[in-house]
Amino acid sequence: MIAEFSTWDLWAVLSKFVAYLGCLLAVGTTLFILTNGNLIKDQRKLLLKLVIVAAFAGAATSLVQFGVQAGRLLDEGIAGMLDSEMLALVKDAPLGTSVFIRSTGLLLMMTVIFGHSVTNWIASAGALATALSFSFVGHGTGEPRWVLTSLVTLHILGVSYWIGALLPIRRAVSKNSDLVSGGELAHRFGQQAQWIVGGLVVAGAILAILIAGSPLALMTTQYGLTLLAKLA
Repeated sequence: MIAEFSTWDLWAVLSKFVAYLGCLLAVGTTLFILTNGNLIKDQRKLLLKLVIVAAFAGAATSLVQFGVQAGRLLDEGIAGMLDSEMLALVKDAPLGTSVFIRSTGLLLMMTVIFGHSVTNWIASAGALATALSFSFVGHGTGEPRWVLTSLVTLHILGVSYWIGALLPIRRAVSKNSDLVSGGELAHRFGQQAQWIVGGLVVAGAILAILIAGSPLALMTTQYGLTLLAKLA
């Protein structure tokens, strides 16, 4: 029997998608800026704007996600989303902790616009905090907790950096750009990607084993085979 997909479920999926996309884009773009200090002025300016927009979108929709969860519990429309008792209940749940850490991290990442060594470290801490926030929900809440937390955080950082690199590399190798500097940027990312992809594969493999329960379960269960397909 297929469970009914309610309006609340739809809003939950949409808010989660936009929040996660905003977070991944903000983290990845911030990391790309911090690890590529020789970006041309116009490119850096564009990426800084992208960080602000993505961070704001991620934080705003995370709060919407918070309200949607409260609304789902009470199931009374907008009133449920604003009910103080339901909001307090969600605040004390794992989602509440995740949203708080995530929003703080997104706020800290915005300091990357100042370009100072101190604010760069603050932005780096914000990126790490945002990635860490994903470990407070979903697979990261299992045991052994510290291992899963580390792996989920590493996974998010790797995926984020990959996403954050797409726009600057695309613009760097466009017809109107300096193809020499663009080629250097793409080559440098290719070198970085070797480590990123390697880290994602290792983290994914360990996560798959821990989630499935054992290496044998990966081969003998539908869930395990799905994880292997994703890893491949």
